[in-house]
Amino acid sequence: MLVITRGNTAVAYQQTRRQEPVAERRVRYQRRFRLSPMAAYGVVLILTVSLALLYLSQYALLAHLNLQIASMQGKIKTLERENRDLERQAAYLASLERIERVAREDLGMLPCQQVRYLAVADSISPDHTPAPQVEQAEGHDPVSQLAGWLRPKTAYAGSPER
Repeated sequence: MLVITRGNTAVAYQQTRRQEPVAERRVRYQRRFRLSPMAAYGVVLILTVSLALLYLSQYALLAHLNLQIASMQGKIKTLERENRDLERQAAYLASLERIERVAREDLGMLPCQQVRYLAVADSISPDHTPAPQVEQAEGHDPVSQLAGWLRPKTAYAGSPER
């Protein structure tokens, strides 16, 4: 028998034996998984702190990556400026006026007064043999002229023709 008191009144209930174990099981079940209020506050506090730490770590990572991006952009600007300076320097060093000045002043070269061209066949083939230019000069025999014609021809700038 179950007696419940409320205020001045007492109510008695009679329960069957079959219902008592179910009620006890329900009470045991509720007691087994029931958290105290302090434990619930602790779980909520732990979840809140872990979410805050996760957010702050992501924010710190983002700030670090932004700092790296800014650093790389600065390096890119510096390298582009250096590249432009090197291109200007290469253009200056390749200019014909500078090359001519260095050749005259440092190497002691003189500009060529007269340009002479010498036409030389790349390969002599039997059907395309150039005709020898024979100059009749006093004191030259035809054999020496033929030997001069067969000698390989090379021409140097500023050297007299043979």
